[in-house]
Amino acid sequence: MGGSFNPIHFGHTKMAAAAQKCADLERVVFMPSGNPPHKNMTEVTNEQRYQMLLLAIAKEKTFAPSRLELDREGVIYSVDTLKLLKKENPKSAVYFIIGEDTLHDLNKWRDYETVFTLCTFLVVRRETDTNDSYSEGLRKMRALGARIEEVAMPLFDASSTEIRTQLAQGIMPDTISPAVGAYIGLCGLYGYPAYIEGAAPMVDRLSTTQSPSLFAHSLGVCAYARHLAEIHGADMREATLAGLLHDCAKGLPLKRQQRLSGAQDADILSSSSLLHSSAGERLAKDEYGIVDEAVLHAIGCHTVGAQAMNKLDMITYLADKIELGRKPYEGLDALRRLADEDLRAAVIQAMESTLVYLRARKEKIHHSLSDSLKSLKRRKPNG
Repeated sequence: MGGSFNPIHFGHTKMAAAAQKCADLERVVFMPSGNPPHKNMTEVTNEQRYQMLLLAIAKEKTFAPSRLELDREGVIYSVDTLKLLKKENPKSAVYFIIGEDTLHDLNKWRDYETVFTLCTFLVVRRETDTNDSYSEGLRKMRALGARIEEVAMPLFDASSTEIRTQLAQGIMPDTISPAVGAYIGLCGLYGYPAYIEGAAPMVDRLSTTQSPSLFAHSLGVCAYARHLAEIHGADMREATLAGLLHDCAKGLPLKRQQRLSGAQDADILSSSSLLHSSAGERLAKDEYGIVDEAVLHAIGCHTVGAQAMNKLDMITYLADKIELGRKPYEGLDALRRLADEDLRAAVIQAMESTLVYLRARKEKIHHSLSDSLKSLKRRKPNG
């Protein structure tokens, strides 16, 4: 599936999912265009488009990114890309996912006769569409030798052009994933007002130290922390930074996390799932330049909480558990609703659910989690 993905939105991923289901595809390769003959893209860099693509598909195991066109020089034509794909995957059948508007232009592609021998086209159509123009285009392309299968998809109104217009007006569209939206907001792309001045280098650095899935989670937590901060009147800048960097040490070798953390507790030192929060607190200060103690504290207590958790601590803790990219689990939607209404009650519920989960798995429960829960329960509601 090729395209400029400028930016990638839910319409693209829904289109890919519909085509995958229809043709029983093993995987869908998203291939952002490098230098197509019909478009001139200057608003964002190729790397930024690629990062947004990674964020949008990070949680889908059968969706894969490709740099095949991005890393090539000169004007790029589909016929050349398809030849390379066939060479790299000689035993695979190659399908080319397109929208119905593209169907009418296939015979205008360079060396289209060869293109028709290299792939089968999956034309994604709106389920309710019936028009003579499409039927005539389908007949014409098949007569020219194109192999075409049709894919029906429910109507989803999204376009990259409209999204760019909304962003330039300071509107964050709901047709892009929260992680992609956070990336745009942090980097100030497409004319959207940047969340924080100078945050882009942090984002770039984080993207090189985390897997695409973890990076998408970090940006999803950032987006959800901002959502909760706005509802509950917390500092937006602090919530943005704490959400973005809460897992900045996660994925580092255990020994490095131990050195960063300075923890003395043997149970914490032996567990990366516990250690990365205190290690992240130190890393955020030393390597990301965070000097705000409130942000550092929120990062340090996002796994097992702390005594007397403040509003930012609770927001960061909850955003980590309920960001929109989280795999669904029992009670998630209810917890999100509760978090909008009462941070303290939501953190208590989240911690209690964690304890139930750990006990069911017969896993060791660190006393800090139990102590944090007791501390929260002793406080007055909304206190």
